[in-house]
Amino acid sequence: MAKETRDENRLSDIENGGGAALAIAIAQLIGLHNFASAGIIVILCVQVTKKRSLETARARFAACVVAIGFAALFFTVFGYHPWTIGLLLLLFIPVTVRLKVNEGIATSSVIILHLYAAGDITWDWSPMRSCWWRLALV
Repeated sequence: MAKETRDENRLSDIENGGGAALAIAIAQLIGLHNFASAGIIVILCVQVTKKRSLETARARFAACVVAIGFAALFFTVFGYHPWTIGLLLLLFIPVTVRLKVNEGIATSSVIILHLYAAGDITWDWSPMRSCWWRLALV
């Protein structure tokens, strides 16, 4: 392995470890129940280059906005049922592909499942319950 590649890998390791720890600390600080997911999302977002990381983060953020909208609509109309998740994903995934933000499918699905597990979607700024804090997590 070339020295340059090893250096890039070390930097990526530092970004992943430090970024995950910082994201988890912030998520805990603002009171999110699923704070560990913040670290997972950071690890998924770190790419080989800064440009690629920013492109990936943009796609994941856009997909998350779409996911929260879909989740709010589906859970309000159909309730919190496993079949609602299935129907939501059947429609959400093609929309993200069409919008060319399909890199965000996995991370947005995590957010959808957090909203499902919470069993309630509110739009207030309470850190424990709000969709806004889940969006901030991304």
